[in-house]
Parts: sequence; C-alpha cells; structure tokens
Amino acid sequence: MPPPETAPSKPSKPSKPSTTLPTSVLQPRETPQAVSGLHRLHQHLKDKGWEIT
Repeated sequence: MPPPETAPSKPSKPSKPSTTLPTSVLQPRETPQAVSGLHRLHQHLKDKGWEIT
C-alpha cells in the first residue's frame, strides 16, 4: 500500500507583534467560592479513597 500523500505546507503568516496581557488575565484571583469548592472536592476525594498529593 503506498504511503498517504501529505498536504503541502501552508505558507507561514507574518508574525504579529507580541501583546502584553494584564496580570489579572494571566493570574486570575481565587474567589472564596472557588477555594471552598476545591476544599470540598479535596475532602470528598480523600473520603472516597483517593490519594491526594
């Protein structure tokens, strides 16, 4: 069986200048609800026998 044909490579697009995102976008702040939910999930998984490392 002959090897499958490969598609011709597309020409690369000109690179855009890099943009800087605000820190709040890169590192979202934890909310009390999220922390509380993660704590409950952690405890639930431990109760079910999961080893949390």
